[in-house]
Amino acid sequence: MTREIGEEAESEQGVFYQSLQTVAKGSMVVFIGFGVGRLLTFARRLVIIHSISQADYGLFTLGLSIVMFATALCGLGLAEGTQRFVALYRGKGDLESVKGTFYSAFGISMVSTLLFMVVLMFASGPISSLLDKPGLSSILFVQSLIMPVSMAIFIIIAFYQGYENAFPKTAFGEIGLGVLTLATVVIAAALHWGFHGIVAAFVLGHLLALLPLLAYLSRSFPGSLKSVKPKYEIKELISFSLPIMFAVFAGEIMYHTDTVMLGYYESSKQVGIYNGAVPLYLMLAIFLVAVGFMFGPVAARMIGEKKDKALLDLYKSVTKWSFLFTLPACLLFLLYPTEVLRLFFGERYTAAATALQLLAVGEVVHTLLGPNDRILVAYGKTRLLLVDIVATAALNVALNMTLIPRWGINGAALATVISLVLANILFSSQVFRSHRLHPFSWNYAKSVIASTAGILVLYYPLKLGLKVTCWVLPLYYAVFLGVSLAAVILTGSVDDTDRALYRAIKRRFSGILSGAGRP
Repeated sequence: MTREIGEEAESEQGVFYQSLQTVAKGSMVVFIGFGVGRLLTFARRLVIIHSISQADYGLFTLGLSIVMFATALCGLGLAEGTQRFVALYRGKGDLESVKGTFYSAFGISMVSTLLFMVVLMFASGPISSLLDKPGLSSILFVQSLIMPVSMAIFIIIAFYQGYENAFPKTAFGEIGLGVLTLATVVIAAALHWGFHGIVAAFVLGHLLALLPLLAYLSRSFPGSLKSVKPKYEIKELISFSLPIMFAVFAGEIMYHTDTVMLGYYESSKQVGIYNGAVPLYLMLAIFLVAVGFMFGPVAARMIGEKKDKALLDLYKSVTKWSFLFTLPACLLFLLYPTEVLRLFFGERYTAAATALQLLAVGEVVHTLLGPNDRILVAYGKTRLLLVDIVATAALNVALNMTLIPRWGINGAALATVISLVLANILFSSQVFRSHRLHPFSWNYAKSVIASTAGILVLYYPLKLGLKVTCWVLPLYYAVFLGVSLAAVILTGSVDDTDRALYRAIKRRFSGILSGAGRP
């Protein structure tokens, strides 16, 4: 009996180290992809802005927003379902269901998306009339062609995500898509094709981005699946995925409520000022998003393998390091909000300083609790996730109605923070109650306290000794990050999981892209 217990513990430890290495490697790949992809998107946006009028750019972004929202709905949550069930069935060794999941999700999503695309094309005229935007109809008609292309990209990337392979997401979903859409738009602008030509070039860039991904799928489709007869679990896949779709819909409501209601209660100028703070606040989640992309399928596989102890250790490790890398930026936004806004958007947007501070507080709580929603999805608790998001979305609407008339953009930020904090408390409490999982440890607590204290101690000496300008803020982040990492070492908060994570990163970093393409 003692020997069996020891072998089981050794097995758990082996699964943990392997999973930690997978998450570390995949998170770095995704982080690089996100960073490069955002730069390419920004460059493309600049080219479009400088090539067309403000009114035309408004039509472009409005049409694209409608198309992306329709794509999220017609996707039926199948991308999320694909990565979860592929990972889960891999953990169980059920290759027939792995193949059946991918085929089912791809086929259903394509039929659904094509139907939605046709409906949107025919509805482009009425939508244009409803919004009183005469020029929107033709733009929306052309942009709707993006829908099936985007959905194909989402499903294929989700399939490889289930195989814990982040390379397609980075190479094709972020960098490839960014390069090709930028290139086609630049060519259209250089040849003076006009507004409609730029819209057509943007759509063409998406079509071109799908081709190399399809080639990659054909070349690197897992050999273990090629001779397997697919086993279709359509009912289970749809049952899992549909609540995700509604959760995405509710999440979109929660995400856009503050801006929409600011537009109702306040001037368009106030809406613009507030949206100087929002993109910066969203940037704070980049480490957690990168980790969450790989953590979800890895967690699902570990659940399939019944490695609960290893999953608990992994949850603690990824949460600790996601937070410690995010904390310096959060404190930078809290301590120097005016300078941060001036750096990115200029003096006109510094009125959003308090709103940025409030949003940064919300992101501190969000990152502190880790990828709790990914665990709910990995355990198949999508209906519970839906209830949580709907409840917090409803609260967000009520809070915005109450707080915006009183405090304007600061009221909108406070409503977002309260809703975000409540959502994360719900996620974490349900994960703990159902599966006894939580990210906290004494080493984590020591790291957080020491890092925060060390950065706050430096606040006044840095402010007095070095004039605070927007251009020294990157240096401040580097100093704050150094303090955060030093605090972990000086408080003796480095444990075996941290050392394993360091070895994984050190071993994999040099060959991160060359080896990432293997499923």
